Amino acid sequence: MSFLDYIKQKFDRVLICDTEYQPDITNTNPKNVLCYVYQDIFTKEIFRFWEYDKQRFGQSHFDLEETLIVSHYALAEAGSFLRSLLPVPINVWDTWLEAKTLYNGIRNNFSLLHVANEYNIDATMTEEEKEYERRLILDSKSFSLEDQTRILDYCQKDVETTGAVFLNQVRDFEEKFKLNNEEDYELRLNQICIRGAAQVDFAKINATGISVDLKRFSKFKANWPVARKQLIEDYNNELNCFDGEVFKAELFEDLLRRIDSKIYSTWPRTFTGKLSLTEATFKKFIHIPEIEKVFEVKNLLSKTTLGGFSISDNGRSITNLRPFSTSSYRCAPGGSTFPFNASAWLRNFIRPPWGFYNYYIDYRSQEPAIQGYLSGDEKLIDAYKSGDIYIFAAKQFGEIPKDYDVKKAKKDFLDIRNKWKIIFLATSYGMGREAVAAQLKTDTGQAAALLKKFKQLFHVYYDYINSRMNTLHRDLRIETVYGCSRHLSKYKRTTANSWRNYPIQANGAEILRAAIHALHKNNIKVCATIHDAVLIEVPIPEHKKQLQLARNLMTDAAIEIIGGRIETDYNFIDERGFIQSDKQQIIFNKLMTVVDSVTQPDTRSVAADSILNNII
Repeated sequence: MSFLDYIKQKFDRVLICDTEYQPDITNTNPKNVLCYVYQDIFTKEIFRFWEYDKQRFGQSHFDLEETLIVSHYALAEAGSFLRSLLPVPINVWDTWLEAKTLYNGIRNNFSLLHVANEYNIDATMTEEEKEYERRLILDSKSFSLEDQTRILDYCQKDVETTGAVFLNQVRDFEEKFKLNNEEDYELRLNQICIRGAAQVDFAKINATGISVDLKRFSKFKANWPVARKQLIEDYNNELNCFDGEVFKAELFEDLLRRIDSKIYSTWPRTFTGKLSLTEATFKKFIHIPEIEKVFEVKNLLSKTTLGGFSISDNGRSITNLRPFSTSSYRCAPGGSTFPFNASAWLRNFIRPPWGFYNYYIDYRSQEPAIQGYLSGDEKLIDAYKSGDIYIFAAKQFGEIPKDYDVKKAKKDFLDIRNKWKIIFLATSYGMGREAVAAQLKTDTGQAAALLKKFKQLFHVYYDYINSRMNTLHRDLRIETVYGCSRHLSKYKRTTANSWRNYPIQANGAEILRAAIHALHKNNIKVCATIHDAVLIEVPIPEHKKQLQLARNLMTDAAIEIIGGRIETDYNFIDERGFIQSDKQQIIFNKLMTVVDSVTQPDTRSVAADSILNNII
């Protein structure tokens, strides 16, 4: 029995599916779904549904329980099902995602036409022809019968190409992963469908989005340009480093001369002789009050363009999380449209809708936990359970008494803790002894000795990683627990550090996807994912119960993937918004004070002056 025979036996139907739609204003989700086209891969039957002027309200095109839906970039198709209020597919094979599984690390482009070309499949249309048809779909407000037929024909061509890609991928999996029996087939198909289900989960998150305090956000966005100008003007009255709204290096140079000629002469310069304006340079002179003020205000002003929010038709901030986009299969949301990629103080605009609370739940020290449980390093697991791996290491080496309280030790032995934190990060990410020596301000011999001691303490983990690297060179690939693969290519240069870190990062992504799936199965609304964290939205009457359930499900997901518990922490978000750490909250409060002062001329100068004198 071949892999294809097994798939045919497993499902009543295998349907290739493609949809066409007009996107919402964020270009993330479907707004108007135009059509669905399916093809049965075995009978070759074609099913075409024009949906633009129809509403099915839960009436599915097919029985999805025993059907495998095959799509190229299933995130889009799942979004269409959600928008049309159709039941979402249960069993999904995403040919885009599986092309990545087969060739992650070898190829970079997994578009339908590119993947078809790699399999020597004659594409039914060129990229230029596809773009022409896309314009018809995107730009039209109404569709004649001729338009409908043309769009359905275009959609069908993609279905036929996707079907050919699917058949080639089935053979590719069989050969590349040496699938020989039903047990092999079952394992690989299950992993593929787990990834497909994750695309459906991310489509749900994309469709949900993040609730925002629109009144506050709109006020800030509308008034900040004026407030920013006023802030710069008041600042210039004191130190004169701006020409209009632009920071000027030559004016800053004059300031240095006025402060102290010695500072001016010792200030680092670029190879062209100009003043260095890097963050590191400013921090070397941060003890000088005028320099501190220049740096902090300059830094603050650079963060006040309101990136990070993309408000959709439903009034929520929505961005494509771009799941599976990195080499370790993590999400890669666009920086300019995602609140958690922007300055932390901007998160204050996140506020749950009436009747709900938000919780930001993140895994606690996920990476060392994964390292310990994956490798079976009991010492590293004990270090994770102790509450602080760096304090644990210091205690093992006699630098902190073993019975010393961990929370107290973080404050009382800050320098020692920071030293072992640098060593841990160096061993995890392959930092050399020279770089470690520079950070610790010691010689390379001492740095090398510390690195060696740390690796000896957790030698089981480092032996495990070395064995994974040996497997990589034997099999030319490395996989996660659920089969997300990265392949070694002799034609592409990659660092050894990225390979050593892959099992940690990629299995961390597996844990988060398993957690999201469990949260959705338990009807908990997920608004966003952030590396190793989720933002959920829960009804106020049930918020404590749902918080506990969510945390339990996230812990269970870690046990499912790596066989051990990873604990979680959380932030509570109510009608006041996302309250930040002290520093970030002070920044936000002061910025809002300046914005508010724009509409209050009599207090504007006082407010701006207050910021300049007390800025953080």
